[in-house]
Amino acid sequence: MQTKQKKKNPETQCINFYHAPIIKTFITRIPNLFLINYMSFFTIRIPPEIKNEMDKLKDEISRSKEISESIKSKIQEQKKRKALQEAVAYIQTLPEAPKGTAQKLVRKDRDTR
Repeated sequence: MQTKQKKKNPETQCINFYHAPIIKTFITRIPNLFLINYMSFFTIRIPPEIKNEMDKLKDEISRSKEISESIKSKIQEQKKRKALQEAVAYIQTLPEAPKGTAQKLVRKDRDTR
């Protein structure tokens, strides 16, 4: 005798967030699902003087926010530096223009005005 399998309610299903196809299927079944963006954390070492100053200003300064913004800014700075290095490296591979090219282009531009 066969037993009927109970149909699972997608709202109560356990989700393994490490398998993308399961998430996609789950999201399509429940359009109002909100995924939580979990934050990573790490530990840093700072001198006791800085820690004491931070403790004094804990109501005025959000440590987490300040450190996070500082790291984001450093990442953006590094990306810009890398892009600049790549652009310079590419420009250095280009052949040199013949002597007088810039002068001719400027003259041509002025004459067309």
